[in-house]
Amino acid sequence: MEVAKIPQLQALLTPFEFEQIAMFPSILRAFYHGPLRQELQSAPTERLQRLQSVECHRVIDNATILMDAEAFWTQLNYQLVHLLDFLPVASWKLQAGDSFLDNFTALHGILTRAGKLSCHVDFDVTEGQSTKAGQPPLTLSSFLRGVLPSSVQLGMVRNQIGDFSRKIGHSLEYKLVFSESAEAI
Repeated sequence: MEVAKIPQLQALLTPFEFEQIAMFPSILRAFYHGPLRQELQSAPTERLQRLQSVECHRVIDNATILMDAEAFWTQLNYQLVHLLDFLPVASWKLQAGDSFLDNFTALHGILTRAGKLSCHVDFDVTEGQSTKAGQPPLTLSSFLRGVLPSSVQLGMVRNQIGDFSRKIGHSLEYKLVFSESAEAI
């Protein structure tokens, strides 16, 4: 979509809908790139619950997006539901390098720990088997997934996201703003 068409799109939507649509590719890239995900994963639960706002850059034109915590947690729930479409159907232990599965697992864990999981996803990461039965035919991608360590595979995806954004002048920088802790007040 051309940037000039943003007002047309915005006129068709409620402010909430437009905010969520505008944020979607930006949050997707920021989360997949790694630093945002790592900060959310490493933050203590109490800190996550004190999130007030998030600032990032819109993919289409690099404009600054400022969202409150409620909009951000809603967006992460949308991202989680979106990722369902891309999960491997079986043998998750064999798919350790799959970036969709990796990001889904991380995002589900963050939302659950923060008490912000608002969609019901019956997810149990512990899989009883690693069978190759029912797997698709061997492709170059599946061959590489089988020989490269998952950390290398996931690092390649993160680097690729960074490259995509750099090529279009999109900043992956973000800022999380937290309220003061109860002890400091």
